[in-house]
Amino acid sequence: MPADLSAATLARVPERMRPRARPGGAATAAGAGAAPGIVHLGPGAFHRAHQAVHTEDATAASGDDRWGILGVAPRSTGVVDRLAAQDCLYSLTEAGARGRSTRVVGALTATLALTRDRPEVVAAIASPHTRIVTLTITEDGYTGGDAVTVLADGLLARLAAGATPVALVSCDNVRNRDQVLRRAVDAAAARLEPGRRRALAEFVAGAVTFPGSVVDRITPAATDRDAALASAALGVRDAAAVVTEPYSSWVLTDDFPGGRPRWEDAGVTFAADVEPFERLKLRVLNAAHSALAYLGGPAGHRTIAAAAGDPRLLALVRRMVHDEVAPALAAHGTPVADTRHYLDTVLGRFANPHLPHTTAQVARDGSRKLPVRILDTITELRRAGTMPDAATSVVAAWIRTVRNPVSDDGGPLAVVDPLLSRGVLADPGRATAAEFLRLLTADGDGALAADEEFLALLDARVRELDRHGTAAVLG
Repeated sequence: MPADLSAATLARVPERMRPRARPGGAATAAGAGAAPGIVHLGPGAFHRAHQAVHTEDATAASGDDRWGILGVAPRSTGVVDRLAAQDCLYSLTEAGARGRSTRVVGALTATLALTRDRPEVVAAIASPHTRIVTLTITEDGYTGGDAVTVLADGLLARLAAGATPVALVSCDNVRNRDQVLRRAVDAAAARLEPGRRRALAEFVAGAVTFPGSVVDRITPAATDRDAALASAALGVRDAAAVVTEPYSSWVLTDDFPGGRPRWEDAGVTFAADVEPFERLKLRVLNAAHSALAYLGGPAGHRTIAAAAGDPRLLALVRRMVHDEVAPALAAHGTPVADTRHYLDTVLGRFANPHLPHTTAQVARDGSRKLPVRILDTITELRRAGTMPDAATSVVAAWIRTVRNPVSDDGGPLAVVDPLLSRGVLADPGRATAAEFLRLLTADGDGALAADEEFLALLDARVRELDRHGTAAVLG
């Protein structure tokens, strides 16, 4: 049986697979190593496939080793415990059309668990060595849980220690994530007693920035087979292996008052405004993902890769983006050719057979995802006098699945959605298309829910799917 990955066994790993840099020197557990420049809340697979890799590559390119990352687990301790046992080392496997490429990443210099190391986490956020705090805590983490609360406590401790500037960067797949994070910090401050609330508000206004950020890298959970293949390539056993695609994108606004890694040397794009990038990703990549999930799952495709290989589904997705999304984005200044080229890239990524992203996983939380992925496009086209047929079919497919979670061949479909868990609909199976639409547009201006012509098409499309399955819209 091979030895476990660690600093002591790193020499057994082929040289080409060893870390490209070790920011801050040797890594340790429990925050005992060199002071990190970045504290990250939520060191799950996505962070370790994305921000950590860009940071290590920037360090290797620039030689600036001040940017080690302290990984903090907000809830469960499994990931950080496994990382700590490996001196914070882990493997990253990029799997694509050209096969697999594995490397060891050494960007993490220490780990902590919020549930048992809270004072140390607060101290790390307060440290003058920490110039950046990044977060991947999922959408729910900004409205519940302890991550934002400890962030506010750390900022207050930072103020007490001398108030050096710091940048807070949300790297979650949440719309307007910089604003979401700022509001979450403000909400945490509002729960403080008046004096501390005032002090924190003044500090945030004067010394804390919230750079815009758009992230993109498909990173499913690693399987036992992925871990075994990574271990075989390395010659040592890795209990924290990550598998991802070759593609990676990160767009940031350059608002880092305490400094930052030279991420531009590692493929990161800096822009004055990330909104166009976010809009393109939401309405092309995320919308296509949802279309393949809500139509591909009922059609019998277990994975996104399988759905992306179905010519009927591809035709609908292309029609949706070419005929509906592209004109809507053009009104915002995105050239139609750019949108179509991006779609081609996206569909190639979705077809990657090495990434077992299931349609059921992508289909989760549709009531949160559809408004920004699909309904914004529909709303804008309706204002322009156009009826978006393909996008309407995607919304109808989601409604049909929630009302009757059965595939075309009679098998059960898993439905995970806050709309159901919170009892918003007493009886989803009997709810009308109009009721679903009102729920999806509850945070909007209400125009789409009052659009009788669109509602008639949506209702008809749901009925067609009920009677004939996905063939009703795929042909």
